[in-house]
Amino acid sequence: MNKLSKLGSLSLRYAISPYLQEKMLYLGQNEVFTQASETFQSLLQLEISASQISRLCHHYGSLDSINLIVETAHPSQDTDKDSVLYVQADGSNIHTDDGWKEVKLGRIFSEADVKTQKTVNQGVGVRKTIEKSDYLAHKGNNKEFIDKFERLLDERIAQGHKEVVFITDGETWMENWLNQNYSEYPRVLDFYHAVKPLKAFADKTINCTQEREKWIDLQKELLLESQTDIILQNLEKFSKISDAALDTKKSIKTYFYNNSHRMDYKLYRENGWCIGSGAVESAHIVVIQKRMKLCGQRWGYSAQPMLNLRTIHNSKKWNEIINTINLHSFNIAA
Repeated sequence: MNKLSKLGSLSLRYAISPYLQEKMLYLGQNEVFTQASETFQSLLQLEISASQISRLCHHYGSLDSINLIVETAHPSQDTDKDSVLYVQADGSNIHTDDGWKEVKLGRIFSEADVKTQKTVNQGVGVRKTIEKSDYLAHKGNNKEFIDKFERLLDERIAQGHKEVVFITDGETWMENWLNQNYSEYPRVLDFYHAVKPLKAFADKTINCTQEREKWIDLQKELLLESQTDIILQNLEKFSKISDAALDTKKSIKTYFYNNSHRMDYKLYRENGWCIGSGAVESAHIVVIQKRMKLCGQRWGYSAQPMLNLRTIHNSKKWNEIINTINLHSFNIAA
C-alpha cells in the first residue's frame, strides 16, 4: 500500500478500488486532507497521502455527473403533496487565493421533512430538526448560482406541494430574481431581519436596559400581529433624539414600506408557515464553514468541487456518489 502514495492523479483511478475511493472521498469532504490521511493510518493502517485524497476529491467533485446530482431534487414523497415547500438562499464568505469570496447557498425542504425530537430532560424545550434537504452551493456571481438553483428548484416545485414559500433576508438580488421568475409564490421576510433595525433604534434612544428590552419585546408582539402602523407611530414618540437615531428611524420607515408585501406575520403564522431563515443560516455552518472555513485555510480551484461533495453529502445523496464511482471505475476498466 506504500506504493499508492507515489501514484499520480491519473494512475490513481486505476490503482484504487471503488470501495476505497468512496472512503477517501467521504473522509476528504468531511475533514481536512491531512486528518483524513491520519484517519486511514489509524483505523486501517493504510498509508494514503493527503495530496492523494485531495486529487481524488477534485477529480470527482469536478465531474459533470456530480453537478447533475447536485442539481437533481430528491424524489417526491406522498406526504409532500399536503406540505409546504420552503425555499431559502443566503451568502457567506470563504478565504480563497483571491481574498474573501462569497458562496451562495440554497436550501429547499418540505414541511414533511421537519421532525420533532422527543426529550426526557426536564426544562428542555421541544426541538425540531429538518431530516432531509436539497442543498446547492456555488462560489461565483448571482446569475451563475440562480441558473443552477433554478434547475433544482423547478424540479422540486413540479413535484407538487400545498404551497411554495420563499423566506428571504431582503437582499436585492434575491428580490429581483423572485419578482422576475417566481412572483406567484408568497415571500416572507425573515422575522429576525425585521426586528434588527428596531433593536438598532432602541440602542440609540433608550439608555435603561430593562426599558429597552421591554420596548423591543412590544414591537416584536406588534410585528407578529402585523401592526406595523402602530410600530411607526411608536417611533414618532421619540422626538428629541440624536442624528444617528433619526437616520435609523427614517431607514426603518423606508425598510417597512419596501418590505410590507412580505411582513404579514399574523397571516403567515395562521397559515402555520415558518417566518425565520435560520434553516439556511445554520446550513452555512454545517455545509460550508465546518469544512471550508477553518483556521489557515485558503481555497483555489478545488473550492467548487469540495462544495459539490459537501452539498451532496448533506443532502443525503451519498449513494449517488457511490454509483458514480462504480460507473466511472467500470468505464476505465473497460
